[in-house]
Amino acid sequence: MPKEYKDLILKVGTPVTLRSGFATKTTLVFGGMPDRETYTLIIGYTNGYNSLAYNLYYPSSRRSVVLSKRQLEILSVTPDELRLNILDIP
Repeated sequence: MPKEYKDLILKVGTPVTLRSGFATKTTLVFGGMPDRETYTLIIGYTNGYNSLAYNLYYPSSRRSVVLSKRQLEILSVTPDELRLNILDIP
């Protein structure tokens, strides 16, 4: 799996893996826009048979987010899709 994703388009509910290891996985899901000024990202963690997920809400003007040792560059956000770059943090 590549460490960086360039110009990735996430539709609402589409997951992408941020990190994976032996029996562990971190995923990112675009949760849409609850209103015109806010978008939501859903982070999911799995470790063996245990899992958890939570929503993070950001203003639509926010263009950079750091999650799970990855830099997310938000290129554009609409109610239906999120266009972003996912970069490793050295």
